[in-house]
Amino acid sequence: MKQVKLREALNLSMNLAREGNRFLNEMKPWEHVNENSEIAKNVIYACFNVICTLSVILYPFIPSSSLKIREQLNLRKEFLWEDAKKLINEEHVINEPKIIFNKTTEKEIHQKLKEIRKLGE
Repeated sequence: MKQVKLREALNLSMNLAREGNRFLNEMKPWEHVNENSEIAKNVIYACFNVICTLSVILYPFIPSSSLKIREQLNLRKEFLWEDAKKLINEEHVINEPKIIFNKTTEKEIHQKLKEIRKLGE
């Protein structure tokens, strides 16, 4: 029987998210839009595909958020694990973007941790 390694799977998923974010920040497509739009398009396309992959592989951990991401990206809600490896057509049109994850302050994190610890007492 195969062993389930949730922590390892989540770590690998988060590493992909970090690498996608690093790539976006290093390539700075917003600086290339006017001078070389082809670079900007390629960077955005690569990041788009990373997000599509993340919407599949993070589903077991954050199903609701994964489905919201897929809805905004105008992707099917029903998908297979193999979809994580598929590149999306360059002409794909996404839906209107909306905030899915709100920024959480350190103070809010500490407050939530206190609440969780109280539940464990």
